[in-house]
Amino acid sequence: MRRVQHNSTPVPLILGSDEAAKARAEIAVFLDRSDDERSTRRAPLQERFFRSPEVRQSLEHLFHGKCAYCEDRSEVFVEHHRPPANASGGRKSAPDHYSWLAYEWENLLLICAACNRRKASRFPLRGSRAPVLAEFDEVRARETPILIDPGYDRPERHLAFTIDGRCHPRTNRGAGTIELLELNRPSLIKMREHEFRRFTSGVLDANSPAEVLALMLSIEADQECYGALAILRYRYAVELAKVQRLPVFAFDDTRGGLGVLHADASMRHVNTAFSALGTIDVEPQVNVPSGVVEIPAWRGFSAPMRRVEIRNFKAIESLDLEFPVHRKDRGGATCMMILGENATGKSSILEAIALTLAGTKTASTFPVSPRELVRRPPPGSGQGREPARVTIFFVEGGTAELRIPVDGSRFEGNEEASANVQAYGSRRFFLKGRRKRAKSGGMRGLFDPLWVLPHPDLWLGKLEEDAFREVARALREILGLPDDSDFRRDPAQGVLIVSKATHANANGVYEHVGETGISIEQHSEGYRSLSATAVDVMRAMLGSAPDLAEAEGVVLIDEIETHLHPRWKMRVMAALRTALPKVQFIATTHDPLCLRGMDDGEVQVLVRDQDTIERLIDLPSVTGMRAEQLLTSEFFGLGSTDPETDSRLIRYQNLASRHHLDDDETAEKAELGQQLQREISVGNSFADQIFVEALRRADIDPFMPPAKVGAKSRRDMVETLLGEIDSIKAGFARSRP
Repeated sequence: MRRVQHNSTPVPLILGSDEAAKARAEIAVFLDRSDDERSTRRAPLQERFFRSPEVRQSLEHLFHGKCAYCEDRSEVFVEHHRPPANASGGRKSAPDHYSWLAYEWENLLLICAACNRRKASRFPLRGSRAPVLAEFDEVRARETPILIDPGYDRPERHLAFTIDGRCHPRTNRGAGTIELLELNRPSLIKMREHEFRRFTSGVLDANSPAEVLALMLSIEADQECYGALAILRYRYAVELAKVQRLPVFAFDDTRGGLGVLHADASMRHVNTAFSALGTIDVEPQVNVPSGVVEIPAWRGFSAPMRRVEIRNFKAIESLDLEFPVHRKDRGGATCMMILGENATGKSSILEAIALTLAGTKTASTFPVSPRELVRRPPPGSGQGREPARVTIFFVEGGTAELRIPVDGSRFEGNEEASANVQAYGSRRFFLKGRRKRAKSGGMRGLFDPLWVLPHPDLWLGKLEEDAFREVARALREILGLPDDSDFRRDPAQGVLIVSKATHANANGVYEHVGETGISIEQHSEGYRSLSATAVDVMRAMLGSAPDLAEAEGVVLIDEIETHLHPRWKMRVMAALRTALPKVQFIATTHDPLCLRGMDDGEVQVLVRDQDTIERLIDLPSVTGMRAEQLLTSEFFGLGSTDPETDSRLIRYQNLASRHHLDDDETAEKAELGQQLQREISVGNSFADQIFVEALRRADIDPFMPPAKVGAKSRRDMVETLLGEIDSIKAGFARSRP
């Protein structure tokens, strides 16, 4: 960690724009609402301002592409030092802090995924928090935070390092920062030790103090572990001053002071000073402040996932799934939507992941026999049965594995859970009027089609007020409640969604004349299903983090579109990800509307080729496609959205795939091709005509089904078409007078 001054770089223009000023004003209006109104709502934050490419570029320049806290270069993101919401000092959070600083340039840092996951929204203080809407300078003046701010504090006053790569506290703040961010995690110790050893070798190989001085002055801000090296170098300078009985100079004067110290130093002085860097002579009496030591149990879990490997599980012989490393220009966990026709293994993937993450102890309690999960080779294939295996790789290293021997006698692998995981089958409902069973639905519903979710009121009605408000904030995002609606608990009717009733007065102006309350039971089946599922998920996640917005876990949902109105289908994934941004959702669907809210690389398409299940690769961009385009792309593989036309396409493709046709079949194929060209309009523009001509020249069948193309063939076709289009353009240019 090193001190960086934000004012050494111009403030990104987007943060000073009129749009940003408007966004700040919206937050101020929100914070001016009553405590009761704010308690069930989240501040209107807009990530596009602080996650803009301009802001990222400025921070990368400022921090040389390294994490502001630990100096790791791998996977860094724009994040806040003071969290934009739910600031916590343990398990108690302040929902409004520090939303008004969300677009403050000096509150933005470049932070690696590992540090950000550990920090989350935790920001413990000694004393109280600054008042809402206080200016940033006032916030800094009023508060005494535990976490060191690389953009404001002096890390060298709080942290020390030894040659073995370990970070040591000099103050209570240093101890709290090391503990909160886990600055002595193995990967960081290894990285620092590697750089320190190189530094040590240079000193040991030096023949004169002048060579040592040159080495000390060669340390630059863009090299690995510069902040730690600079602190270690200063400690060496202090030891060298002691050896020579010279005064110690300030940290900022290190370079000049080293020149003075080495002017009359001997190699004996140098070696004596350098040998002191291997240990901390007097370990300061420091304590980890309260609010930092309370690390919840979920910290031991390994989510999020980065890769899943499935072998010989049910109908899947071999399948690998990769998650994107991070979301583009936004925070939160990466997710996955799995598409495919029936019997392509979509539900099997969810089952494989659920059983593996749950651990063998829990998996053994589900209504599923291990014997049923071992793949049976197709008759006549000559293949013998092989053990089933599922391996899950996590972003921060480590794996979870499930193994089932050939005889299907038992589950083997990780005994305990590897993540906070919930799983739901395609039937997700609760029984109206049944408010007796309060047990969470858990994962059983994925394996038992008759499993019923608990009635939401059972749990919501018993929550403490603060916890209920926390759930209400998240549930509002999922259900898309209007701003004038809210949640209220009624002893007789359960949880109500209350809306303000209006009436036009004599002048035609609408006035509030009261409220109307509707229970969850009274809503549509899709609304009830989504509500019950969301509440069950939040029940599992609540308490695992200071706020549900920071909760981590994995949620598996089969056929997520079930019972949902088209409007809900279009927003369900985006809503879930907004409400629980750090939860990794994995879902299956048959509906293109459910792809809204997914990023490129998060949609997987499974196809069955005879007896094997494969995954299509290099799929087109999913963002911006219309529903009809999605249906006729590789994602859903329809040749046409018209059933009769699609039937003719299937017949045409069947004939085209055969090597030998009789005269009648040849004539039928030709007639079908002409009919399809009339029915399927490619377009009438000049560009469309060029495209059709390029297809003809390249001998590419325009009616080939997307799922049959394959990723490599698609790339080859694109390259071939580009070549043909260039040829057509060149010929057109030559023909011009």
